[in-house]
Amino acid sequence: AALFAYTADFRGAAYVSAASTAEGLVLSVADELDGREIEDGAGERRSPCAVMSVVPGRKLRIRLTSSADASATVGLLAAPESDDARAAVEEARAAMDRATGWLDEGRVEDARNAIARAFEELTSVPTADSSPAVEEFCWALAEAAARVGDLRSRAGIRRWILERNGRFFPLDHPRFVVAQANLAAALKDLGGLDEALELEEQVERLRTRILDPGHPELLKARRNLAATLLHLGRHERAIALNRGVIADLEASSSPDDLGLHLARLNLAGSLFNLGRHDEAEAEYAKVLEDLSRLLPADHDYVQFARINLATSSKASGRWKRARELEE
Repeated sequence: AALFAYTADFRGAAYVSAASTAEGLVLSVADELDGREIEDGAGERRSPCAVMSVVPGRKLRIRLTSSADASATVGLLAAPESDDARAAVEEARAAMDRATGWLDEGRVEDARNAIARAFEELTSVPTADSSPAVEEFCWALAEAAARVGDLRSRAGIRRWILERNGRFFPLDHPRFVVAQANLAAALKDLGGLDEALELEEQVERLRTRILDPGHPELLKARRNLAATLLHLGRHERAIALNRGVIADLEASSSPDDLGLHLARLNLAGSLFNLGRHDEAEAEYAKVLEDLSRLLPADHDYVQFARINLATSSKASGRWKRARELEE
């Protein structure tokens, strides 16, 4: 059934995006003049959500259909790129390249300042708020800020992206939800656990409403939320979430799925903090065995599991095992 059909004249970049309450969503964008499908990566998107970024320069025919009875939200942003926006992106790109070079030379502070100035100048362009190109490059700037150790700037850039997306897309739209999750991750790195928890709870609720129970993005949202709850000392809820994630992953994914073992690490941490040392030790032992098979011995996850298994063994009175792990 057709849920949405629209024809419009776009002369610049456009985002066409949709989210449905059921599987079977098809979003297609075609040139109105010759009927040719305009591809963005895989072309048509068939899933509960779809996003396409197109630069057609001619009339488009946008059609949203679904094989199931479903309601849908559609966000449509057409934003001709101004000369100022294009120039600002190129200047920011050059600044990021300079920052990368300075970082290689050990000039960390110069690199940080260059990235901060690039973001400030980029977002001061009058058309920045409606420019897809500016938003896309801001994601790159956020990661560049992290590479130079400026986690506060990374969080600030991601917050700008979230606020910008909130003005153009419904608050339950996948693009907005992704921005929420990314800001939460940046805030956790700064110790902002309370705000991160609020964001992650919103992400988990929206993912639960839109996605199937075993969908990877839903399980990732629950695992992230459980990790934050662990750090905040809310262990009973963290245990319940992690057990649910583990059960879903065991039923639907490979035993080598890294997400499965990260959920087990989180579960073990909550069990240990509640004084359930024998259970925690058993979980850490299983995780260490599996991660040692999947990852190099010096990998951070392997070392983390080993250290925490030793700590759990001590708490359970198994000192010999703890010494062997620490050697």
